[in-house]
Amino acid sequence: METEKTRFKGFAFVFLAVLIYSGQSVIARSILIAGFSPLLLAALKLISGFITLSIMIRVMRKKLHFDKKDLSKWLVLGIVGGAGFAITLSYSFSIQGASQGIIYLYTAPAFTVVLSHFYLKEKITKNKLIAVLLVLLGTVAVALGAGGSSFEFNFIGFLFGIGSGISYGIF
Repeated sequence: METEKTRFKGFAFVFLAVLIYSGQSVIARSILIAGFSPLLLAALKLISGFITLSIMIRVMRKKLHFDKKDLSKWLVLGIVGGAGFAITLSYSFSIQGASQGIIYLYTAPAFTVVLSHFYLKEKITKNKLIAVLLVLLGTVAVALGAGGSSFEFNFIGFLFGIGSGISYGIF
């Protein structure tokens, strides 16, 4: 019975994550249209995430366990991965729109494969290489307007979008 309860919780959390993640571009766009800065949007994302996780940890009565010697690594990961992701994605949304910014964000798995190879010594298999090439090819095609895309290319927006992919890949 405990397994069934645990399984239900897992599905509930996945469903909640999908709702939050899928709604972020709509909410972000609304906040930006209202005149708020991308930096404020990033701060709101980080603060709301912190509050949500704090409540969840408290309700679930979980304690965080980590070595104090690893604190500097966690801080770098949080700043570069978490804050870097929120800031670059917010600026990407404000410059070129949410739909194009999200497309560039989806380069994250490709960057994860490459970064994992260099930092974690993971092997890049043939399938991973094909996946990375397909992600990059698709991103370039969208950025350049292939296939009748109505996107207008913006180099700075592209850099922020790719930056969000890199920082999310790190995270």
